[in-house]
Amino acid sequence: MPRLIEWERLELTLRGEKIAAMIGEAIDAKKAPITSLFLEFRDGELAIEGKAKKGLTIPFEAKVRSIRPDGGWLRVKIEEASAFGLPVPAFLQKFIEGGVKDGSVRYDPETSELMIDLARRIPEFVDVAIDSVAITKAGVVIRLGAGGSDIPPRGKRE
Repeated sequence: MPRLIEWERLELTLRGEKIAAMIGEAIDAKKAPITSLFLEFRDGELAIEGKAKKGLTIPFEAKVRSIRPDGGWLRVKIEEASAFGLPVPAFLQKFIEGGVKDGSVRYDPETSELMIDLARRIPEFVDVAIDSVAITKAGVVIRLGAGGSDIPPRGKRE
């Protein structure tokens, strides 16, 4: 059955400054041990710098150059990660396990990828397939393939 809204292709930009603000708000709300976080969006690269407090202040940095769809997951490749005095995979694993307990975000130490379960983030009344993701100076550009959406069922509207 056709959807109320349909598209063949759709390109969306998630603005870098808004992404940074949302992450900052989530860190504050969850009282995460991150004391500062700076994201710099460049064409083809996201540079991340911050400090975590775990007894002492630990500076960390990493780069993201690849975000790719994989079925219902987004795989974010973490590169050049360093943290003062801690093995980075263990640091990331503990941070993620402590902050996201529903299993919708995981870290794969074998591939150095942060995996985000899209099925838990996209409402069930939206049919969407991500074709590609690119990092630009403006933020993250997401290209969707054919899809559509209906009106949310009663009781699920916000």
